Amino acid sequence: MREKFWSPRPEVLAYVSGLIRPGARVLEIGPGTIPFAKATHFVDRFKRSPSCDVVDVCREPLPYADKSFDFIYCRHVVEDLYNPFLLLREMSRVGKAGYIETPSPICELSRNVDGGAPVWRGYHHHRYIVWVSGDVLGLVEKSPLVEHLTLPDHTKELEEHAFLRNTYFLWKNEIRFRHFEHDLHFQLYADYGPFLLAAMKAARQSIAAFERTVMLSASAGEARR
Repeated sequence: MREKFWSPRPEVLAYVSGLIRPGARVLEIGPGTIPFAKATHFVDRFKRSPSCDVVDVCREPLPYADKSFDFIYCRHVVEDLYNPFLLLREMSRVGKAGYIETPSPICELSRNVDGGAPVWRGYHHHRYIVWVSGDVLGLVEKSPLVEHLTLPDHTKELEEHAFLRNTYFLWKNEIRFRHFEHDLHFQLYADYGPFLLAAMKAARQSIAAFERTVMLSASAGEARR
């Protein structure tokens, strides 16, 4: 893939920022090198700023009181974690609302999307494939088997329609999520491929709905200027 889309999409960033009232307490999980401008507090593995608390979110609870943040912003973190479920529960505990973004199944199952790993599917270091179905965040382990399944490749489509590269999830009060596990929800060798195809189909629907909302908001903003 010639163009990479690792930075936040400007229209999505503007839309999410517009949901946050002035003076809100906003926590960002994993700011990395591109911190969220609306954030007032940060959590990361490293001390990136005076307002950043160092927390191992796979093992440690967030060091904040229940519902102490108005909004939590978490972009491209969940898919990296070996235990994302503690963090999801902790964000629900300390936050009143928030936004989660990850690569989409469409991206994670296509080739030539990751720098330095052009022949592998998706991002070679990611542990989970994440999508939205209704108001539920779905997670399934990204097994090495994805490299051997017969799946459609959407590299060209992702170049032409970059919105499809991400999963976008807004939540309020609590994060509803479901962890899908092999042998419990599907048989790895027999059903993993069809399961992933179903996840991609659900992802397309949720992405299309979110994109319509974002673009309508952007159009309304232009009309008011």
